[in-house]
Amino acid sequence: MVRVGRRVNALESRESLSWELSESRPNRWGEYLMRTEGGFFQSPLGVFVGAPKGRTIYCVLRSGHSVHGIALGVLAGCRLSTRLRHAYFPSLPAIHPPGSNERALDLLIDALDDQGAADVHFDSFDAGWELDQARGERERVEFLVSLEDSAAEILCRFGSGHRRRCRLGEREAWRSNRLVGEDGRAILDAVMGHAVRRAHDRRGQNYAVSIPELTKEMATSHRTHSWGAWVTAAYAGEQLLAAALVGVGGERGFYVMGGSTPEGYRCGAAIWLQYQIMKELKEIGCTEYNLGGTPIEAADASSPGHGLYRFKSSFGGARVSRRGRRAVLCLIHASAHRLGAELGRVLR
Repeated sequence: MVRVGRRVNALESRESLSWELSESRPNRWGEYLMRTEGGFFQSPLGVFVGAPKGRTIYCVLRSGHSVHGIALGVLAGCRLSTRLRHAYFPSLPAIHPPGSNERALDLLIDALDDQGAADVHFDSFDAGWELDQARGERERVEFLVSLEDSAAEILCRFGSGHRRRCRLGEREAWRSNRLVGEDGRAILDAVMGHAVRRAHDRRGQNYAVSIPELTKEMATSHRTHSWGAWVTAAYAGEQLLAAALVGVGGERGFYVMGGSTPEGYRCGAAIWLQYQIMKELKEIGCTEYNLGGTPIEAADASSPGHGLYRFKSSFGGARVSRRGRRAVLCLIHASAHRLGAELGRVLR
């Protein structure tokens, strides 16, 4: 299946841009990733761990025979239609060279509209550019740690409390281990279960977390791997303290999810683990580590997310604004969903 979107002038060129949408992976997708400076969330594995279940859709932006952008997301169904009418993309399209980013995004939304999507949601995980404030969603902030300095210099930028936790781990000879497949999934499942229970105890609410089936999908781990995902875990002897799922795309690493056991939480092992991940990424040639984000309001001390904001900001990285975008393409379909949700609340 290939569908071509409407055309617009762009890139200060006489040629026009058009998106090609396909459910089959283009043979040269890896080359397109590198050409457009895409990241983990434009890779199939990134969509697998960063998007809900659905049918993967590959999008290639062309101008004549040249490729200028890519996007990767999923199409999902709902109870209101037998067709796949909901499109979700973990990140904004990767566009290169930059300059017509928002016009290219409009064009992709048009192409998805032509395909029958009722709504489209572009998230902003590790996005390579920022949407205009008037057109984007509520702002969030991501924390980017440069890995171009030495490991010692990276540690010097940490807050004093984070440095103490790292020194504690060294004194007590904690060790880290890199895991893939079923071993990695099982470890991640264990620590995320503890994290969910702590969130419930702390805020009195029920939280759910989806652990991806990573057994077959995680890339095989080796020292020079520049695209993929794995779990890195921290141990005191044989006792598990913390674990994190890390994705890599090009020369950038991204923290996807993680958590600590009760003992690991008490001693702050997640901080030491993040430092080990930074050193590990540096060894395989990554120049930047994205610790993920928080809502912008988490900077306020009264916000429920302020603890996470302080945890991430204390690694000394840059704070970068991110915005995604939502587009409702069928008002009738959206209204039916709202009505269904309201009825559900009344009947509960």
